[in-house]
Amino acid sequence: MFKLGGMPYQIIGSVRFYERAEIRDMLAYCKLIVNPDDFVSLQRIINVPRRTLGKTTVAMLEEQAIRSGVSTMQLLVSGEYSLGAGPRRRCEDFVRAIESLRLMSGHSAAPKVIEALIDAVGYREHLKSAYPDFESRIENIEELVAAADSFADSNEDRSLRAFLEEIALVSDVDAIDAGSGLLTLMTVHNAKGLEFDCVVIAGLEDGLFPHYSSLDTESELEEERRLLYVGMTRARSLLCLSYANMRRRMGSVSGQAPSRFLFEIPERHLEGSIGAGLLEAGFEASRRGAGWAGRTARFESGVPSRQEHPDYENISQEETAYSVGMRVWHEKFGRGIVRKVEGKGEDLRVTVLFDAGSERKFIASYAPMRPL
Repeated sequence: MFKLGGMPYQIIGSVRFYERAEIRDMLAYCKLIVNPDDFVSLQRIINVPRRTLGKTTVAMLEEQAIRSGVSTMQLLVSGEYSLGAGPRRRCEDFVRAIESLRLMSGHSAAPKVIEALIDAVGYREHLKSAYPDFESRIENIEELVAAADSFADSNEDRSLRAFLEEIALVSDVDAIDAGSGLLTLMTVHNAKGLEFDCVVIAGLEDGLFPHYSSLDTESELEEERRLLYVGMTRARSLLCLSYANMRRRMGSVSGQAPSRFLFEIPERHLEGSIGAGLLEAGFEASRRGAGWAGRTARFESGVPSRQEHPDYENISQEETAYSVGMRVWHEKFGRGIVRKVEGKGEDLRVTVLFDAGSERKFIASYAPMRPL
């Protein structure tokens, strides 16, 4: 969004988004789909995920393409090349995938093509097997799909080619040198030891902060809580906490519940009002889908701990038994059927397919929903 808005920024302790290996892989595939003569992109991804088509094989194909007076991809499509049975079969599989996606790109919007690409080449599975930090890398390619989706929603030309042209334009923002007035972006981990007059912490939703992977383990949940404390104490005077009511991921939009950590901050540390007290109003807000965007906090002597709230230990959530296949009623979305149940206690998460056609995930103890 900063790129599209032309807002100068700098990223501290991180690789810029379009320079990440997984994003460069995806864009190389997209460029090859749009332009089969792009040999640089072909070189990058012909063996990603691994197809045992190494540099020697690619060099042989390039040499044969030069002799035939065509591009390497055109040679592959024609099938008029000499390789062993194994490499040839893998080349043919690769060509089928690219050609299918090229046909799709002629009539489908950019996000649909990228989603199909990820599935067609098994890129998620590749990330899981190739990188220990595969979860964050998968989130990055999902963010690329979300960027394509946002582009398609706001442009008449929704094609993959137009999206690539847009990326080429907005990525020029990355060339700006660091200097005064730049917005500074960083992870909470990288913020340790630093201070700023104003700090914005976004994405405070259960499943993001704290992350889904920590919800079932108290020690990991406590570590997430400490991490948020670190982020909050980076602010000298102004702290803004926010979460999204709805979030788009991989082309679908789902409702979000505010982070449980928000309800642990005493109301006296917050400016503005969302009702008669943070705790009561906060849980009601989560049920209604109201947002926290714009809530600010000023601290005279540090950020309060969770124990400072007098009613913290008395917070309890009604635990309702849900099972796959159960029919349920939701105040906003109506009737539906439970597709998936995860977690337990107040961390119980339920995925529901509603009769109207939408599928959504809820934290059961917050959702205005009941079994039928």
